[in-house]
Amino acid sequence: LTTLYLPTMNSTFKVIFCDKTMMSYYEMQCYEGKHFYHLAVAFFILLYIGMYLPFTIYKTIRKYQPVPQRFDAQGRKLDIEKNKKEYHQQYYDLLSADQCPYKFLYAGYEYGWSAYKVIIMVIKVLLVIPCIPYIKSELLSVSLSTAIVAIYCLLSTIMRPFLNDSDDWLDISARV
Repeated sequence: LTTLYLPTMNSTFKVIFCDKTMMSYYEMQCYEGKHFYHLAVAFFILLYIGMYLPFTIYKTIRKYQPVPQRFDAQGRKLDIEKNKKEYHQQYYDLLSADQCPYKFLYAGYEYGWSAYKVIIMVIKVLLVIPCIPYIKSELLSVSLSTAIVAIYCLLSTIMRPFLNDSDDWLDISARV
């Protein structure tokens, strides 16, 4: 689902910002003739796939994800910080019994971080922006991309969104 998101957004930004490599391949002039048709399609893709798709995925996760109870068997409110293992075990049990067809969107993540896939999609778009042709300086483009990845690596280390600790460490090592 999210595999084609980055290439689609990359091509969309290339059309919108009139990347010379893309325009010369199709033998078009920037902002003239046929490029306006491509521009209209690119804006539609930016709105529909770039913005509406992550929003829809987020809403779907929030709608169908099982919610662990915040009360114990006696009806007392659970202190999530003190009973973190019990709370996570309850969520894991709910995931095991969940038969929702959208389970793949939130199954590998802790309850509070189930929208991590959407966060990844936003980070991917942020990584495409420094590569647009209007940023002429390669040093600036590389610096912006490195800063975005460094911030994301730091946040990924702090967040630890996965149910399995080994997945958290794998994600952290992939960012480095």
